[in-house]
Amino acid sequence: MSTEITYGIPVSAATKFKTFFQQLDKDLAKLAIHSYGVSITTLEDVFLTIGHGAKKENELKELKLKG
Repeated sequence: MSTEITYGIPVSAATKFKTFFQQLDKDLAKLAIHSYGVSITTLEDVFLTIGHGAKKENELKELKLKG
């Protein structure tokens, strides 16, 4: 069985990343984590997320107008 969780961590916490990931690496087995990945949100990701939210908002408005 495989499960994936995504967390957003603010850049303001960057000074704590090294310590956090060192401790996480030590505790992987105890936490039953087989692997993890880290990525940085790109500006493109932000625009796609905002655009997707705007599209959903417009769809809801259209449904309300029809109903």
